[in-house]
Amino acid sequence: MDKSKAREIVKKVMPKLQSLLGLDDWNINISLQHIDADESERDWSENYTIMGSCLANHCYNTASITIDHELARKPKELVDVLRHEMLHIFHSDFNIVRDQVKVALDEKTFKIVDEVFCLASEKTVSRIESMLNRGLKITAKKMMEAQKEKCPDTNEPTQDD
Repeated sequence: MDKSKAREIVKKVMPKLQSLLGLDDWNINISLQHIDADESERDWSENYTIMGSCLANHCYNTASITIDHELARKPKELVDVLRHEMLHIFHSDFNIVRDQVKVALDEKTFKIVDEVFCLASEKTVSRIESMLNRGLKITAKKMMEAQKEKCPDTNEPTQDD
């Protein structure tokens, strides 16, 4: 997807998504650029195409999300990746445990524990995505539509929000 088109979509969807996930108190920076899978620290990443990544600092409520916009073929894919990465922020408080474990373990042991932690994190995000899509019906498409329904002169949602 063209970078300017991707930027436009993120700009429109981001405020609504941030609000729906209860992340209004977070400062989230979005970067649209190529992600080189070879640069990933994860051993299992070689088997996957990485469309997004997220670094969240739960102590300061700041996060950086990088999205490889060139891999998104449709707006829905871009929004799905954005939502996925924002869900990592949503449950980033679990990194408090990870940070403490890192201090307590030697580097080799921590690497093993961290792989398990990261896989569990991905599974958790996938389950939350499934819940949003199936149970609560909060899909990427609905979020994009909800953003279009905002009243133009105020930041108040319409009755359908």
